[in-house]
Formats: sequence, structure tokens, C-alpha cells
Amino acid sequence: METVVVEFEKGVNNAIEIIENGGVIACATDTVYGLSCDPFSKIGVDKIYELKNRARNMPLLLVANKDFDISKLVYIDERARQYTEKYWPGAVTFVFKIKDERLKKISCGKDTIAIRKPNNKIFNYLLEKFPLLTSTSANLSGSKVATSSDEVLKYFNNKIPLVLDGGRSSEVSSTLVDLSGDEVKVLRQGSVVID
Repeated sequence: METVVVEFEKGVNNAIEIIENGGVIACATDTVYGLSCDPFSKIGVDKIYELKNRARNMPLLLVANKDFDISKLVYIDERARQYTEKYWPGAVTFVFKIKDERLKKISCGKDTIAIRKPNNKIFNYLLEKFPLLTSTSANLSGSKVATSSDEVLKYFNNKIPLVLDGGRSSEVSSTLVDLSGDEVKVLRQGSVVID
């Protein structure tokens, strides 16, 4: 399988077909390039772990359409609602307690999951078709994140069918904030400072 690199506008329909059939694509986001699939596709999720050589106890995160009501999936209290309204869409990933048990397949059995609503025109076009996708940086576990389609190819050429090219991306991952407990905890500092 030869990996095709194509501008988003020319490749989006192909990307949709791949995801619908349990496949994995790479795509530019508002942070780094990511690998994505249908979060409820066992084939797709297993493929991401295999591609990245990712430990099976390391959860994947969800990306959601800006209008998707995540309270269907996770528990949202007033504090969480205030944070998400302030920082989404954007480069902040929040950790919540799981309500929908199906999510435990990508949370590695944990009772929490990380979700982000990105602020990226390209990725959000995909999220109009798929209100939820998995996302994880397009690199081998422990390696430098990919910030261009060329860097994605260095990791995954001939291993994934498609890269949606959005030019060079940021080198900074999203800020990761845990809202699942009694205290708000910044687990990873990214480009957005939480106050």
C-alpha cells in the first residue's frame, strides 16, 4: 500500500471512505499532525496501537465536533462546563469521568477519558461527518511529533493509505487538564495557559 499525500480539499472524500471502513488516516490539526479513526471501530483502534507501537495501557483521546454534546459520553459538572466553554474550541484537552461504557475500549479500561474540540478548519470539516474521532500524534511512541506530511511519511509511509496535508503545523501539543477529580490539575502544559 502506497501512502497518498494530498491537499485536504482533494482528499477529504477519500478520507471519509477510509474511516467508514475501519481505516486510519493522518491529518493536520491545530496542534501537531495526528492519526485518526472511528473510535468505535476495533479494527481502526487496534491499527493505531500497532502503527505507533503504543503500549495497550496508554489510552487514546477523542476529538469532537464543536457542537457535539459530550455530556452524552462523560460526566460534566458546572465547573467542567465553565472550563470547556472558555477554552473550546482550541488546543486544550480535558479529562473527564466516563459515562458511556463503550469509551473504555479506547481508555484502556480506565474510568476517565481525554476529549478535545479542535480549532482547525480542516479537521473540523472531517468532524462534520464524524462527530467523534480518535486522535493521537502521528509518530512512533516516544519519538518526535510530526509537524508536516513529510515527517508523517518518515514514520508511516506505505503503512497508512492517506495523509491530509495542511502545511506545517505547530510543534506544541495541546494543554492537558484533568477535570475528573476534586481539583483541576494541569497534566501537560501546551500552548494554552489555563487560569
